[in-house]
Order: sequence, then C-alpha cells, then structure tokens
Amino acid sequence: MKIQDLTDARAVERALAEFDDRGGLAFRKRYEFGSSTRYYVSHAGRLYDAKAIAGVAYGYQHPVTGALNNKQFDGGEAATKKVLRRLGFTIVDPTRFPTVRSTVQGCS
Repeated sequence: MKIQDLTDARAVERALAEFDDRGGLAFRKRYEFGSSTRYYVSHAGRLYDAKAIAGVAYGYQHPVTGALNNKQFDGGEAATKKVLRRLGFTIVDPTRFPTVRSTVQGCS
C-alpha cells in the first residue's frame, strides 16, 4: 500500500474532521498511531499528526483497503509530507519553529 495513492483532498478533510470529533488521543489509539514527533498538518488554526491523518485519509479514499496504520506506510515521513503538500495542506515542523512547538505541546 502506497501513501502516494492518496490523491483526494476531501479524504484528508474527512480525516481532519474525525480527529476533531474523536480528539487526538482517541483518534491515534483507534488507528494505532503514536503522537507525531516531527510533522504536523496545520489546518484551520489547529495542528494534526501528519502521518495519522494521511493514514486515515487513505482509508476514506480507499475503503476496501481501509486506513493505513503506522506499520503499513511506505516512504515514511518524507512521502507523507510530500503527499499532503501536493493536496494543498500546510505541513509544519515544530522542531524548527519554537512558537509552533509551544502550540503542539497543547495538542490533545
């Protein structure tokens, strides 16, 4: 399964909405992801774990296959970041920007 097969921005938006509805901890637990250590999707003033969002969005776009969990990814963070940017989403690395880092610490 290739994360590069994620081509639908609406699937990403659905994953973002599910993250908001469930809360970050429950969302990550359901789909077997830990907290992001580096890359986040910045959307509507909030930060979301990029890899978890991409894996769940993949499932929305490819329901027969379903969501990808952390162990099913190919290409890792670099591929995830590239795919999400290609779909129009902003990716941030809080380790490079101290003001973003403080925002991430408050993520649920």
